[in-house]
Amino acid sequence: MANQRHPTILLVEDNSDEEAMIMRALRSSSAGCQVLVAHSTTEALDYLFHRSAFEGSESPLPDVIVTDLKIATCGGAALVSQIRASESTRLIPIVVLSGGASAGEINDLYQRGANSFLEKPTDHSDFSDYVVALAGYWGSLNLLPRSSAKSPSFPYLSLS
Repeated sequence: MANQRHPTILLVEDNSDEEAMIMRALRSSSAGCQVLVAHSTTEALDYLFHRSAFEGSESPLPDVIVTDLKIATCGGAALVSQIRASESTRLIPIVVLSGGASAGEINDLYQRGANSFLEKPTDHSDFSDYVVALAGYWGSLNLLPRSSAKSPSFPYLSLS
């Protein structure tokens, strides 16, 4: 039986075309998730750790973080390490969705604490299916080891 919660996904993506494809796939699905978008690793970390523009905010932590491997400022691998280094974010599932990576890069991601690596399909329909499956599993079916905070009241928010 599927969990009826409405998961929050933090999408870390600096390519506006891929962001739009992901958002379109999620909107056309029954995933019922809410998506926050950070356009750099710095923006994602500021949100997660309530720094800079998010200082003093009580934004809930996402249910899952989806990041590209090759993302601006420090890259997806470094982002995984920084998220895992903090007690407050250590348990959030992290999915790396990337256009490709070497076996060494994939191994490094898992060593740093990524929960999953998915190679972005080149076919638009397959890409949409991946995104919907990702949101369904990590956002709804996967049980979290912590109690989920209240979901934000917006269906989509770009953090910049």
